[in-house]
Amino acid sequence: MLKSRVLTAIVLAVALLAAIFALPVKILGLLVGAIVWLAVGEWARLVKMERLGGMMFQTIIALIVIWYGLADPSVNRGMLLMLIFLCALSFWILTAPGLLKLFMPLGSGYVAYLIGATVFIPAGIAMIFLVQVSPWMLLAALAPVWIADIAAFFVGRAFGRRKLAPTISPGKSWEGAIGAVAAVVIYAILLWALVPAIASRASISLMILIAIVYTAMSVVGDLFESMVKRHAGVKDSGTLLPGHGGILDRIDSVLPTLPLAAALVVWLH
Repeated sequence: MLKSRVLTAIVLAVALLAAIFALPVKILGLLVGAIVWLAVGEWARLVKMERLGGMMFQTIIALIVIWYGLADPSVNRGMLLMLIFLCALSFWILTAPGLLKLFMPLGSGYVAYLIGATVFIPAGIAMIFLVQVSPWMLLAALAPVWIADIAAFFVGRAFGRRKLAPTISPGKSWEGAIGAVAAVVIYAILLWALVPAIASRASISLMILIAIVYTAMSVVGDLFESMVKRHAGVKDSGTLLPGHGGILDRIDSVLPTLPLAAALVVWLH
């Protein structure tokens, strides 16, 4: 299991890096749209949407993301983009923690559709927007999530004693979460020290604050998907990725963090 998980992770990382740095932005936009289409399809099955309604929903969401990817990136859409990203952040900061605390099932009605649109459209658009700014910008936004995931896994295995959310995800610990925060803070400090463009726009204290919030939101994204799976009675969102489950299992932590990263870029620019 661990071997297949590691091999799949390596293949995915290489494929993603190749896509980010080698593909034209519009082609990458199509790829992001396809990923969103698959992820929303898994979401529709988890919340038990009616089959036709779920297929229409995932197609509409994917087409919105693809439309943004094919649009002229030179057109200034700063305010509209910020509103889209803030809409997602409002959900992840104000609503998702409450749903987690209440362990509330979403059902298959309009709430599931509304949350799905609020989660997937901004994340897909944010990914394309960041790569339009610079492929390195997208990589810098994805790296903290990977760092947090790895640090939480190893620190949790070594020192984990207190359960973070036993009802939702028994394998996660407070020690692992603290390790994740520490690792991402170190990453943020290194970015600030090594990238003059970042140091000129943000203080080191702001970078540390962003790192803490960024890690917390990645954990919320992970826990939120785990809660939805718990209510659905399944271990994984799908079976597409050996050792990892489905697409949604791999992108759950970036669903809140990509809109945050994109909003920060719009704000700092």
